Amino acid sequence: MSNLVKEESIGTIKKIRNIYLYSIIWILVAELVFWVVAILISNNIYGEYIGKAQTMFLSFVGCALLNIGAFKIMEIGNEKAQAFSVISIFTSIMAVILDVLLIWEVFPGMVGFKLSPITKLTLCVAVTALASLLAGAVMLIKDESKAGRIASLICLAIAYALSLVGIISPDDPEKLILLIFVITFGSCLIWLVTLLVRKITKGSSAPNGEQ
Repeated sequence: MSNLVKEESIGTIKKIRNIYLYSIIWILVAELVFWVVAILISNNIYGEYIGKAQTMFLSFVGCALLNIGAFKIMEIGNEKAQAFSVISIFTSIMAVILDVLLIWEVFPGMVGFKLSPITKLTLCVAVTALASLLAGAVMLIKDESKAGRIASLICLAIAYALSLVGIISPDDPEKLILLIFVITFGSCLIWLVTLLVRKITKGSSAPNGEQ
């Protein structure tokens, strides 16, 4: 099996993944402490700055969870799976940096009633991080005919492309949320039907007694 990551680097990757795991724990502990302190000393726990801090914590946790999955794929995957995981790591870090800048209003999140270009860029980068992670996971699928893997990659590519179009095109946030939901649900349905058809076809073509 061809690997993008050298064998001697696997130990380092495992250490980094463990750091991420512990980071999530400590971030959640810090968030709990933050809430307790906010309740004790603040007259308005739903204030602007408290909400921004909590959103930032959640953004960090989301990024860490994606990277944990990506590092795991780097440990056990082949060269293609590892390449997708590297893309996921870099884009997730980029997404969380942009997200933090938006949370603290370094850049505007909305322009009037429309999503700002930076918000759209952040969403596109975040979707790329998630799609890359899923693509890396798909490359781990063991399938002799490769049909399941190909079907999964096609559905994922369609969902990814339509998601980018959905993010860039509409200026109505409600339409964006609806588009992402429909695209995700539709792609998953196509994927399941494709795998079911493949399984039925493969089973019907098998010799008697081997189904």
